[in-house]
Amino acid sequence: MGVFSAIFSSIKKSKKLSEISKVLGKQMTTSEIMDSLLSRDDDSMGKAEEQLFDLIESDQNLKNIMIKYKADRKTLKEIYNMMNAIGAGQWVNGHYVSVSSLAFGGTLDYLLRNKEKFLTSYDDKMNMCYRLITYFQKNETGFISD
Repeated sequence: MGVFSAIFSSIKKSKKLSEISKVLGKQMTTSEIMDSLLSRDDDSMGKAEEQLFDLIESDQNLKNIMIKYKADRKTLKEIYNMMNAIGAGQWVNGHYVSVSSLAFGGTLDYLLRNKEKFLTSYDDKMNMCYRLITYFQKNETGFISD
């Protein structure tokens, strides 16, 4: 892939990730949440989640990380839902942490490398989510060591 092609691809991914994050990270009142749950017409959250997983699976670097750790879409959904339940579904420096953590190689590798701990241990879950939040607070890049 040429330099310009790589830059264009990166910009396109960032734009799509931003659109997905805005939907999934939308702050809703309790009544809006109830309306959304009761409405069969509006599945924007479900569609945005599927777009997120499509985006991840279409990125060759992220796909390679998934293959390395024998992860699939089900694994991504489990981690995404757990991150939101534990408190990582929050905005930090323009990143919706539970979304961006899956969409970048360094953070996805960290989550998948530690997925057993993440999915089974409450303390590990909390520590890992805290680490990911600070990763985006500090505008870190690259891989996270254990």
